[in-house]
Amino acid sequence: MNLTLRSREPFSTRLVNTGELTRAPDITSGDLLVELAGQDVYKTIVELDLAETRFINSSGLGWLLITHKRCTENGGRFVMHSLPPPIRQLIGVLKLDRVLCIVESEDDVPVFVA
Repeated sequence: MNLTLRSREPFSTRLVNTGELTRAPDITSGDLLVELAGQDVYKTIVELDLAETRFINSSGLGWLLITHKRCTENGGRFVMHSLPPPIRQLIGVLKLDRVLCIVESEDDVPVFVA
């Protein structure tokens, strides 16, 4: 996983992944998003750009689901966009598109409603 913080605002967190989306790297806090964006990250709209993601495995899919769950439990929202066709197809075959919020592009990410 090569996750990078693109921007952090009070109600939104923008991330980009490049390369593979596999297991999370070793981090000190035990939570990659908290490490990157702060303790209240799950209270925001967490936007993940997957345009440059070439591969995803079961660990990566698990991380997506855990992130979605943590956002939901904390009043935030997890949104993915710009999925390459093979990744979108995999998520569709597994029916995870019924659980995860997926939009076409960054312009389609919903605005935070307090």
